[in-house]
Amino acid sequence: MRIHHAFSLLAANLPEDLVQACKDHMQWMYEAISLILGRDIKNIAHIPSSTECRLSVWLNNGGRSAIPADQLNHLEIAHHQVHDLAAQVREEVMQQRTEHIFSLLDDLESASRTIGQILLRCIDESISNFASHDTLTKLRNRTTLVPVFEREVALAKRHKKNMGVIILDIDHFKRINDQYGHLFGDQVLIELGACLKQHIRQEDVLFRWGGEEFLILGLTTPEIQGNITALAERIRLAVQENIFCQDSDTPVQFTISAGVVEFELSSEQPMNRIFEEADKLLYQAKAGGRNRVVSEFLATP
Repeated sequence: MRIHHAFSLLAANLPEDLVQACKDHMQWMYEAISLILGRDIKNIAHIPSSTECRLSVWLNNGGRSAIPADQLNHLEIAHHQVHDLAAQVREEVMQQRTEHIFSLLDDLESASRTIGQILLRCIDESISNFASHDTLTKLRNRTTLVPVFEREVALAKRHKKNMGVIILDIDHFKRINDQYGHLFGDQVLIELGACLKQHIRQEDVLFRWGGEEFLILGLTTPEIQGNITALAERIRLAVQENIFCQDSDTPVQFTISAGVVEFELSSEQPMNRIFEEADKLLYQAKAGGRNRVVSEFLATP
């Protein structure tokens, strides 16, 4: 009952076929047990083949990519077993053959448990991802910023690095929305997020900060001041040269502005002050004509 209730609550935020597959496979287990308890066989729902059920639909529509590679084979084997065993149980009861039923049920329960454990892990990851990532761009959202920032600070201290923050946004984004519509604007944000991911360094962390604003956290070598500023400049140039929404009838180009703060961890700057400073520098870039990077280095007092 608790699991069914949880699925009902999450149905709006998870793939419908995945939610229904979990419900179906639990229900078939209940159906098989109810047969043993003497329930009228005519009331037992038809159990589809493994290729007909919702789990197959979900797997065939991209669900396989959500299952860890080392678990996918176990899932598919267990899935076929559940359908075959449930059909066997139904047939045994209809033919009033009871000698193998309990052995079949043991195997059915084991296969069902394997499916349940793998899918519930997948659902847990989906829930976590839904809470921590922006639904449009699939980037991290600002709710995860504090723990990630603390993790990056610890990493920087361990490796004796400085840190940097970039806050950037699209110049004249309102014009794009007004001219082409909000759905087109959403596609611009999606493609910009992908462009940023392509041009940041492997160790950098990218967030959708809100609206048309994005934030990047990165480490920098103390001996080479300006690393993060140089990164922001490379990103600015890449965006300026890129053509977005090429699959539409109206491909567009646009520019971005960015505010950058690089700081020494020994300066003990409060996190909020760093972000406020980066935001202020972003607005300076806007006021200075847009399509530019404005940066500042916060050294130890």
